[in-house]
Amino acid sequence: MLIGGSGPRRTLPLVARFADTWNAYGTPEEIAASAALLDERCREVGREGSSIERSATLNVVIRRTRRQAETDFAEIVRLNRPQPDERELGAGCTPAEVAEVAEVLGRYAAVGIAHLMWVMRPPWDIETIRHVDEVRALL
Repeated sequence: MLIGGSGPRRTLPLVARFADTWNAYGTPEEIAASAALLDERCREVGREGSSIERSATLNVVIRRTRRQAETDFAEIVRLNRPQPDERELGAGCTPAEVAEVAEVLGRYAAVGIAHLMWVMRPPWDIETIRHVDEVRALL
């Protein structure tokens, strides 16, 4: 079972007791702090924190210019109203800068995130999708 969220009082105790996979939002540093709390909740219920697979969901926008990426991401937010704690990653990375996206994604791996899910909200972001293989190759 996958449970998403990082609430320290309700969600993380549920993850510790029942989840096979935990999905989080936030920066690598925020997720690391939540992961430490999750590990504590796991110890409280007699479970190894490492038995829970960890994933994160990110908004990724890649455009030819940083300004265009920021403009397009703002429009995606306006149309879709993501949760307040969701953040974009790579907004403003040009195709030549996909290494920057890969570097940031690597920081998630460094804090124990095994799977990263890119959010693709309407209007479907074909331009970013075209760069997925480039980023993957750098990881």
